[in-house]
Amino acid sequence: MLEPDLRTSKGAHNFAQHLLTKAAERLRRGDYYCRRLGLHLSWAADLGGWWEEIDFLETRDTGFLLARLDHLWQRVPPYKPLSVGVVLLDLVPATMHQPDLFDTDTAQRKQLSPLIDRINDRYGRCAIGFGLFPPDVRSFKGHAAFHRVPESWEF
Repeated sequence: MLEPDLRTSKGAHNFAQHLLTKAAERLRRGDYYCRRLGLHLSWAADLGGWWEEIDFLETRDTGFLLARLDHLWQRVPPYKPLSVGVVLLDLVPATMHQPDLFDTDTAQRKQLSPLIDRINDRYGRCAIGFGLFPPDVRSFKGHAAFHRVPESWEF
C-alpha cells in the first residue's frame, strides 16, 4: 500500500524502484539468481489490479533489473495507483547458475551490485545506491512486507 503522497504514477514508479533495489539485495544475500521480474499495481474503486512480468537470462544485477522494471512500466495503465509490488521469480541457487556463453557485461559491471552492498553494510543502508531516490521515497521509514521477519542488516 502506497503512502498518500506516493499515489501517483511517478511516486509508484519511484517506490517500485526502491522495492526492487531491496529485493535484489536480498537475492544476492541469499546467494540466488532470478529469471523473471513481476510487477503488480492495484487501483482504488472498481478498477482492480494489473500484473505483468518479463523473463530474461539468470541475473542478480540491480542495474539490469531496474532497466527491466522501466521496460515493464511502459505498459502500466494510466490510473492513480493504490499499491505497487515487485516480485523476483524463478530463483536459481548460485550453485546451479548457468553463466551466459555470450555475456557482454564486463567483470566490473557484475561486481557493482555486490560492491554497493558492502558499502551499505559498512556505512548504513542506503549510504550509496543506484541513483538518488526522490525525497518522498527516501523519507519512507516503514518496511516492506516480504512474508518474513526482517533481519538486522535490513534496518
